[in-house]
Amino acid sequence: MITLHAKTINSMVNISVIDTGIGIMPDDIPKLFAPFVRLGSSLSAKTQGTGLGLYLTKKLTEDVLGGTVEVTSEYGTGSTFAINIPVKLEKYDTEAESK
Repeated sequence: MITLHAKTINSMVNISVIDTGIGIMPDDIPKLFAPFVRLGSSLSAKTQGTGLGLYLTKKLTEDVLGGTVEVTSEYGTGSTFAINIPVKLEKYDTEAESK
C-alpha cells in the first residue's frame, strides 16, 4: 500500500510518500540518488525505468527549490520518502476578496 501525506510546517511544505513494500537495505540508501542506479537485480528485471527518477527529484528539490529529500526505510517493512520545500506563506484576506 502507498500513502501520500502533504502538510505545511512553519515555512516548509512537507510531502511524504510511504509504502509498505519490501523496504531498502541500509547500505543501499545512499546509492538511491545516484544517476542510473536501480537496486535489486530480481526486481529490476521485472520493472522498467532508467534509474533517474530519484536523482532528478533530489537535484530539483535541493538545487532549484532549496529544499531537502529524506529517506527512512526498514528492510522487510517499507520506506518513507519525504520532500521538504521552503515556501513563503502569506495571509489571505477573505473580506477584501469578497468586495
